[in-house]
Amino acid sequence: MAATRALAHEHRVAVVAVRHGLNLAACWCARLLQLAVGLTAAGDPPDGVMAPAAPERACGVSAAVLPHPDRPGVPLVLLAGRAASSLHCVGRPLA
Repeated sequence: MAATRALAHEHRVAVVAVRHGLNLAACWCARLLQLAVGLTAAGDPPDGVMAPAAPERACGVSAAVLPHPDRPGVPLVLLAGRAASSLHCVGRPLA
C-alpha cells in the first residue's frame, strides 16, 4: 500500500481500491466511499466516514470508533459481537 500511495503521489493520479477491512482502509486511504446495497452511504476522509453509526447504517453491526494510537487523525474501528471476527459485511438497506 505504501508503494501504491507513493506512485499515485509521484504521478498525480488517483487509485481506486476495494477494501473490506475498515481499519486498513482508514490507515491508507485519503478518502473513503462507503457503500450499502450498492448505494453511497458516506464519502469523506476516513474520520468523517468512520463514525460509530456508519457500520450500523451500512451493515447492521455496532462499533466503537477510537483515535488510532499510532496514527494521529486516523480512526480505529472496533466491531462488536460476531461482526468483530468478520472482515467485511454484505450490507443492508439504508434506513
